[in-house]
Amino acid sequence: MDVLLATATPSSSSSDDDNENVSNVPTTQSSSSFSASNTGRRRIKTSEIWKHFTEYDTKWKCNKCNANYSKKSGNSTLAKHLKSMHGIGELSSNMMQTTIDLTTGKTSASKPLTDGRKIELTNSLVSWFVNSMTSFSSVENERFIKMLKTFEPKYDPPSRVTISSRVQEQLEVLQPQVKEFINNMPSKISMTTDAWSSCILKGYMGITLHWIDDYWELKSLLLCFKFFPAPHTGDAVCDLMYDVFEDWNISKKILAITLDNGSNVIKGLKALGHKINTEHGYGNVRTDFIIRCLAHTIQLGVKKSLNILDSELKIVRALVIRCKKESTGNCLIKKLN
Repeated sequence: MDVLLATATPSSSSSDDDNENVSNVPTTQSSSSFSASNTGRRRIKTSEIWKHFTEYDTKWKCNKCNANYSKKSGNSTLAKHLKSMHGIGELSSNMMQTTIDLTTGKTSASKPLTDGRKIELTNSLVSWFVNSMTSFSSVENERFIKMLKTFEPKYDPPSRVTISSRVQEQLEVLQPQVKEFINNMPSKISMTTDAWSSCILKGYMGITLHWIDDYWELKSLLLCFKFFPAPHTGDAVCDLMYDVFEDWNISKKILAITLDNGSNVIKGLKALGHKINTEHGYGNVRTDFIIRCLAHTIQLGVKKSLNILDSELKIVRALVIRCKKESTGNCLIKKLN
C-alpha cells in the first residue's frame, strides 16, 4: 500500500534547475518589449502564448480549438485559456512525488500527472457526461471514482461543479463553430419541438434540428433546451422560438417543424411563420410548414376509441383487480401453510 506525500522534490539534485522550470510558464509583456521611441511602431510580442494564437481580423484565434478572443484581451486571459483548455503553460514535469510503501518501508519517486494530462482526462470525462446525458453528480459516486482510479491511479476526478463549468467553457468554444456549420449548410432544415415539465413543475422547451448530409445520412442536433416559464400561450411559444432562430440565424432555413397536437403550440407556430415572413420577406417560411406528429395523432385516436368502450373497460379493469387480489391472497395462504 502506497501513501502519497504532500511534498514534491526535484528529480535533479541541482537547485539551478528551478529557474529553468519557471521559464515554461507564459509571462505577461514587460515594459522592455516596447519600442524605445514613440514613433507608432508595433510592440514586440515575446510571450510564449503568441505561438498558439493567430491574428484574425480584429481578434486572436487559438490555433488548437479556433476559439476567438478580442485583441483587447490581455496575456493573462489568453494564458488562462491555454492552460484550462489545452494544458499549455504548466509547471515543469521534472518534479517528482515521493511515495512510501507501508508494508516494506521503502520510498520511491514517481512523476505526478502533468497539467496537460489532467486536462486531457477531464476533457474526456466532460465529453462522456455530455454525450451520455448522465447526471454530473455521478462524478462524486464512490464506485465511479474507484473505476477512474483503476484507469489512472494518479488522477483525482473533479467535482460536479467543476464538470458543470467545463461544460459551459466547451459550449462557449463550440457554439460559434456549430453556428458557422449550420449557416453554411446549403439545404434547409427540419425541426422537432416539444415542451416538458420537471418534477418541480418548471417548464422547458427543446428544439432539435434534422437534416440529410452529403452522404444521404440523417443527422440530428439538439439546438437548445430552454427554460419556458408559464403561461405557455401561443404568443409565448412564438416569442421563444423566434428568439432562438434569430440567435442562431436560421429563420430563413426552416423547411418544416413537427410538433404534438397542442393548440397553443400550433397557434404559436402559425404566428411564428407570419412573423418571420414579415421580418425577412414573404416566402421564407411555407404556409404548410407545420407537421403534426403521426405517433401522437394515433395515440389520440386510440384514446378516443377506448372512450366508446368505457363501460366494458370498467368491467375488465374490475375483473383484473379482483384476480390480482385473489392471486395475492392465495400466495399468502401458501406461505402460512
